[in-house]
Amino acid sequence: MHWNKFFDKTDKTQMYQKIKNLIFKIYAKWKFRFQKDVYLSLGENCLTDDILKRYDLKSFSTPFSSCRSNIEYILFFEKRYYKDFLNPQFLKSEQALEKQVVRNKIIEKNKKSI
Repeated sequence: MHWNKFFDKTDKTQMYQKIKNLIFKIYAKWKFRFQKDVYLSLGENCLTDDILKRYDLKSFSTPFSSCRSNIEYILFFEKRYYKDFLNPQFLKSEQALEKQVVRNKIIEKNKKSI
């Protein structure tokens, strides 16, 4: 049976109005959430993220919010929609400043695409 057989024209009009109202409420809720400026951390290290948190300006987190990175690295993964970002084939553990860190080495294989 088709759903039209269960509703008369009045019911359909009311149903469409309810759906329209629901969509408007969802839109209004999210619209006001992003009317202010949006701040996100794309810094060299977690300092940027910490400063945004301290002054209650942080809008949301990114994969680069609390890690050591640089603008080339960020742009590389953004352009690729984060393809292979966490692929174990390219993640390598290394020593850095007396700490063991994990780095993605795919960028070294694709230097020409940066």
